Amino acid sequence: METILRKANVPKEYRGLIKEAAIKGIEKGAMSVLDKVMEEAKIGNDDREMIKATVRALMKTQMVK
Repeated sequence: METILRKANVPKEYRGLIKEAAIKGIEKGAMSVLDKVMEEAKIGNDDREMIKATVRALMKTQMVK
């Protein structure tokens, strides 16, 4: 993502904000779908929260690159 922002000539002081907003937007959409699927699969709340935390961490790790 940093490479794209640099090529687009986005000033450095805005890159962090843009990355954070993108991650939050993607995370919100993904979590909504994931919640619905886990609800239909009858996954318990504790397990659901554990899965969501893992997915969030993975998404942040992968999207910051």
